[in-house]
Amino acid sequence: SKLNRVGRGWQCNTNWRIGEAFLNVALTQPWDVVSSPAQFAQVRTAYGTPQQVEEWSKIISEEFDRLNRRDRDLMYMFQLSQHDMVLYRYGPVMWMDKFDFRAKAIPQKNLYVLDNTKSNVGDWPLCVVRMSYNVHELFAYIRNPTAAKKAGWNVGAAQRAIRNAMPESRLPNASKDWMLYEQKLNNNDLAESALSESIPVAWVFWREFPGPEDEEGRITQAAIIEGDEKNGEWLFRDVGRYESWRQLIVNFYADVGDGTHHSVKGLGIKAYGGLEELNRLKCHAVDAVKMASSQHWQANNANDMQNISIMASGSYIIHP
Repeated sequence: SKLNRVGRGWQCNTNWRIGEAFLNVALTQPWDVVSSPAQFAQVRTAYGTPQQVEEWSKIISEEFDRLNRRDRDLMYMFQLSQHDMVLYRYGPVMWMDKFDFRAKAIPQKNLYVLDNTKSNVGDWPLCVVRMSYNVHELFAYIRNPTAAKKAGWNVGAAQRAIRNAMPESRLPNASKDWMLYEQKLNNNDLAESALSESIPVAWVFWREFPGPEDEEGRITQAAIIEGDEKNGEWLFRDVGRYESWRQLIVNFYADVGDGTHHSVKGLGIKAYGGLEELNRLKCHAVDAVKMASSQHWQANNANDMQNISIMASGSYIIHP
């Protein structure tokens, strides 16, 4: 529309999707890594006699492989992670629940680390992961208040976040009585959640000082509700929850850069300039073909120039 306004609508202005084609080809390599092997992993146990070690290791490997192949979300997780790794710079996957063996892909745009952080997760001092929860998702963590408190949840802060997210029109008296909200969520949590605003949560992870039994220092997990910092309360906090970063996150880097996290560049960043110029070149080639195949006329004088002007009206061409 902008080209039409300046009389250049005839020019080619097409996105040939060359970058997308490059990305799709590049994604086939990491995908082959996880989809081609007969087993996802080979597990070796150190227990038992030499004969038992071989037998038990084989059994554990087979059962672990069967467990993963029954996970319907595993390949989806790999695809999300590999997309961000190849296109941007890294594709993080995390175990937010230390008792769940299934990792979840985290968009790389939601992961924050300090400046000059190394491109080696084991050396990280701190990271922040921003996530958004529906009302029923956050309520699931505190459905049992006693168990939630033992796990590290601030039940009161979570209840306040849920009340603030639910529209007042759903409760005629705009009551702040938690029992009314809890009853609605228990009766039909998905319906209530769909009508409520999402709750932005920032998960914060940092390494504690090493202790006598912890050479690396354990990892503490905490969370706050974004926009609710004035209350000065943690939404969740569990000091030393993980033994190390390896229990929490694997950050699949496209390369190591100069050794720092922010120096790593993916295909989209590295190839963007060249692909953009190639896209413009193809458009220019189409314009050149149009001009070379056009008929060229020259008017003898200004009057002839005026007479040759035409006006298009639907399927009619009007000559003055």
